[in-house]
Amino acid sequence: MTIGEKLKKCRANTTYTQADIAKKLHLSRKTISGWETGRNFPDIGSLIKLSEIYKVSLEDLVRDDRMLEHFDMQRKSNNREEKIIQVSYWLNIVLLVLELIHIIWPNEFHFTIIPVLLIINLILYLSHFSSWDRFKITFYTVKMLLTFALVFMVTSIGGIMNQEFMKGFSTHDAYYSSGMMIAMIISTLLLTISTVVVIFFRSPRE
Repeated sequence: MTIGEKLKKCRANTTYTQADIAKKLHLSRKTISGWETGRNFPDIGSLIKLSEIYKVSLEDLVRDDRMLEHFDMQRKSNNREEKIIQVSYWLNIVLLVLELIHIIWPNEFHFTIIPVLLIINLILYLSHFSSWDRFKITFYTVKMLLTFALVFMVTSIGGIMNQEFMKGFSTHDAYYSSGMMIAMIISTLLLTISTVVVIFFRSPRE
């Protein structure tokens, strides 16, 4: 018997409709129907809740080769996501340090590729980041925004007051100076975002 057939039989042994189960799990009736017809599978959290609702053991529900195969594929996918998150997080720290060095010594240490790599890596990390629920906590979000503002302000002041930056700014024409200022703003913004990601977007697995 497949997992879908088991779920359908368990529900038939109760007075619940698909709509009732959907309401209990905060899902759509179409999702419950998909499980019972075998079009897709419930996650482990939903299975635990279903076993409690139907009063059957979790082992009896998941004893299905297709279901076990699905969980195995899901586990491999999660492992792959975890590796991407870990590598991207630590790469972000490395690029953050290099970008900070660039702000401190703009004339001595300058590689255009670093900001590009930092942007790509930030996009990669945030696209795989899954713990967005933490930002539903108002205090956490406010703390993140205040940290962003503080880091941006301190980094901006530090960059502008840098002697090498001031020297380059005062000895070149307006076009060159404007380019330096824009580059400094972009670099400061990237540094700030990267710092905030390191502090507030750290994966629970890290």
